[in-house]
Amino acid sequence: MSLMQLLAQELVDITIDFLHDDKPSLRACSLVCTRWVNSAHYHLFYGHRVEARHDQGGYAEQFKKPSTDPLRSYIRELTLAAGPIHSLSPELTEDIVVLALERLPRLRSLKLRQTGFITPGLLAESRNSYDLERLSISWMYPSIPGSGHSLVSLLSMFHTVRVLDLDVIHHKHLSGSAVSSADSGDRSLRSLRVQTIQLHDISEALITSIQATIRPEYLQAIRASITATDDIQHLGTLIRCVAPCLQELQISLWNFWCGDRADWKTLQLMCCTRLRCVTILYANCGPFYNWYTVLDILRVVPASVEEVTLVIREVRCLDTVDWDRMNAELKRFIRLRALRFALCTGDTFRYRTIGDKAQELIRTALPEWRIKGVLW
Repeated sequence: MSLMQLLAQELVDITIDFLHDDKPSLRACSLVCTRWVNSAHYHLFYGHRVEARHDQGGYAEQFKKPSTDPLRSYIRELTLAAGPIHSLSPELTEDIVVLALERLPRLRSLKLRQTGFITPGLLAESRNSYDLERLSISWMYPSIPGSGHSLVSLLSMFHTVRVLDLDVIHHKHLSGSAVSSADSGDRSLRSLRVQTIQLHDISEALITSIQATIRPEYLQAIRASITATDDIQHLGTLIRCVAPCLQELQISLWNFWCGDRADWKTLQLMCCTRLRCVTILYANCGPFYNWYTVLDILRVVPASVEEVTLVIREVRCLDTVDWDRMNAELKRFIRLRALRFALCTGDTFRYRTIGDKAQELIRTALPEWRIKGVLW
């Protein structure tokens, strides 16, 4: 018996899991022995991205092989990206998406980038479309003037989606009979049991489309990127709709500057009796950076919150903190068990651990929370 056979399969899987982002090492592991192949291929082919080409057949070539191809069974995340609107790249049409769904039986996450299609007819015939757990749509524009269909119609085709990410949806896709039915009180369109929703380009029409599609009793987390004061009011409309079930809220303020103090009371957070986790990512820095916005948001957060995460862009932003006011606002949270400070990574909803030097500064400024073991 060889040494490779003496290792339990669980140990092999755990070891290879540490190499999930190291493609060369994963390729080498897949050549060691047959027992290592599945674990290595799981990470090697987990995500797949298809870019636009100048010929329409460029997409189809990626999915010519039949669904019985063993490598396709490893793909869980697919990104289909078309070219710019006025480029010579082919449009990402619904038949390409249907072909991808049919050839990837274990697909769980679908990301559509710069797409012009919105006709749900072919998608309704795809049996694999209902297995998706995450759907991400960005830069959706009408390919032909007057051809825009409602975003509600598209979302209604994916009943099992739990995480929904919407970014820059053209206004023509946010109107139509489906949204009108929602305005009139028709609840038959609400089929999505989405648990987490991410919003990047908030508008009143987008919120109306979401309300017409999702079942509010299932929505537990909202991650919203706010760039203007109008976004606050629109987000408040959605929060008021799902307030009894909302447990997590993440607000990202990228280049947010409203001049005067914004009215954060319109978020209606006091109605969220089950809200437990709040994350505020304030990426402004330099002369425009101040902590008043962060403190204003904390002031409208319910006192029952248990976890607070404050994400900044640079460590030097800590030099402008009014620690006395910060401490006073935090004392409202009688159930607070975790207080985190972090640095943003460039992604709207991601952050990383702050440095040791900054951690020591925060521990010195907030000794009470350090003693309680709340400060992370």
